[in-house]
Amino acid sequence: MFADECAAFLAGNVLEVYGTAPIVPEWAQINWIAHADPAELADGVRRAAGSRRPRGSWPRAVLAVARELVGTCRGDPGAIRLLQRECLVPMELVLLGETPVRLLPDQFVAPAVPRIRAHALGSAMGLEGGPEA
Repeated sequence: MFADECAAFLAGNVLEVYGTAPIVPEWAQINWIAHADPAELADGVRRAAGSRRPRGSWPRAVLAVARELVGTCRGDPGAIRLLQRECLVPMELVLLGETPVRLLPDQFVAPAVPRIRAHALGSAMGLEGGPEA
């Protein structure tokens, strides 16, 4: 069972482990965009085009960040992987940390989108690790 949970975490499928649990931790909400295969992310963004998600919901927040990630990277799998590793995994690890951080969906989107944009811009300008390097 533990091995299955670890595999789900690394594949970005940890929400499947939680199923319909009434409380799902914030880190689990963003696990998909932090770890999913770039093709799966692009497909998810395409399939969700035009769909409505309630304001302030985790599905809406995750979709907004996934759209930004895929769009900023123009669907390039290598660029998506880089931004997942450099921007989203560190945010997930903060939420997963020893002292769990409580976060509303919009509080995730607010720093995630600018972080993705800044990192992509820094990479485009040849600054290793984004503009803050």
